[in-house]
Amino acid sequence: MFKKIDYDKIKTVFFFSSWIVLVLLLVLFFRIMQNYKVSSYSFKIKDADVVFSDGVELKNNDALRYLNIKKGESIFSIDPRLKIKDVFKKHPEILKMSLYKQMPDKIAANVTNRTSVAQVHLGRYYPLDSEGFVLPFPSNFRIKSLPLIRGIKPGEVAVASDSDNVKIDAALELLDLIKVILTEMEISFDIDVSNIENINLMFTNDIKIKFGKDGFQDKLMRLKLVLADIKAKSLNPAIIDLRFDKAVLIPR
Repeated sequence: MFKKIDYDKIKTVFFFSSWIVLVLLLVLFFRIMQNYKVSSYSFKIKDADVVFSDGVELKNNDALRYLNIKKGESIFSIDPRLKIKDVFKKHPEILKMSLYKQMPDKIAANVTNRTSVAQVHLGRYYPLDSEGFVLPFPSNFRIKSLPLIRGIKPGEVAVASDSDNVKIDAALELLDLIKVILTEMEISFDIDVSNIENINLMFTNDIKIKFGKDGFQDKLMRLKLVLADIKAKSLNPAIIDLRFDKAVLIPR
């Protein structure tokens, strides 16, 4: 007697076998495509462009060198997030950055660098930005056009990092207000934070302004009036003390 053929079982085996073959073919196809993308000359990086927020632009080899990318790398081997982290390590002066691929063979980036607003003396002069980040570009000489924040010792801050220092925070707060309130007076000055309870402004004409520790906005408004008055009267005091309700002028 002949054994009855189970056609339903055959159909089931054939169905699953077909799916397995299809999946294997798809895996093979995607692997071939991946290898093609990686090895194809069409997807090899040939160009790069880095645009900075101040209008400066790096192109081709200069841009590739800045981004630490080799010409001829597969564009698919570049992970924008990892590459941004890599560039930040090499260029700590960057504040923010975006990077993207322009298929099939170009990398483009937009970069905003930190802007120096003051300097500190840590054996040498270092610029720092509005967030208190100490930029790793030391100078043996005082940096022109930047006010000096005095009273910061080398061990109190780290280079190429945010300062997280109460003295620098107070100096930057005062600096921001000076830019708003005294912007028309074109004064040159340093900020002395040696004593955080008694912050002083040091004008380059050797006038010391005593601020104390708080209420900077109100004191700067009073200072603006005092400076206009002493200019009109051709006075040249040694000290202007703003720690009290009324400004005190101490002669030389």
